[in-house]
Amino acid sequence: MIPWILLLPLLGFVFSGLAGKYLPKTLNGAIATGAVLIPFLLSLALFSRLGHEPAMTVTLFDWLAVGDFQISFSLLVDRLSVWMMLIITGIGALIHLYSIGYMHDDARFHLFFAYLNLFVFFMLLLVMADNYLILFFGWEGVGLCSYFLIGFWNQNPEYGKAARKAFIMNRIGDLGLLLGLFMLFQLFGSLTYTDIFSKLETMRLAEGALTVATLLLLLARWAKALKFRSTPGCPTPWPARRRCLP
Repeated sequence: MIPWILLLPLLGFVFSGLAGKYLPKTLNGAIATGAVLIPFLLSLALFSRLGHEPAMTVTLFDWLAVGDFQISFSLLVDRLSVWMMLIITGIGALIHLYSIGYMHDDARFHLFFAYLNLFVFFMLLLVMADNYLILFFGWEGVGLCSYFLIGFWNQNPEYGKAARKAFIMNRIGDLGLLLGLFMLFQLFGSLTYTDIFSKLETMRLAEGALTVATLLLLLARWAKALKFRSTPGCPTPWPARRRCLP
């Protein structure tokens, strides 16, 4: 079940992007919603199984191998990540469902749902990764989709300006995240969660080194949160949302 939770939103993105414009909007929206709703149901099934298994790891393929440094494309599902998966897919499915009506008159309806599906995919990749390198790619993908969705109504210059600001703030966060990952690798010789957490109990680290690494990770989170504070909104419900457009 675990790989399908991640793959279904990605398949929904490909379908909506390539074939969505040839389908009725309601059908396209229903398929995109199903690509998120089914992972929610699968996550519920995993949640019930975690009472017997504290964590489950699925290795899809070996990704990088350079000397002693090896990274597999692996997914980790434990009690924390499954809660995040339920939140992402559950709330994501409701957002998709609401957007069928909210965006129904938009000419780029299919493209909006493609971006939403891609957003869910990268959020799931972020919380299901079993190492910091895959987390980084999920992080970058979430930032990219934020740029697409914030600036979706690019006829309004304010949305374009907000999208560019979000993009720049993401780059500041990326710097903190990358520096933090470099420090973690320097300290532990690995970017896999289980390796790092197991070594924390036995290794003697330089004073303050781990604090600096975690503060750099916190910088990345701070930049991600700050970009949404000045994002222009469109609070009016459909169909009155057209007042937000030029």
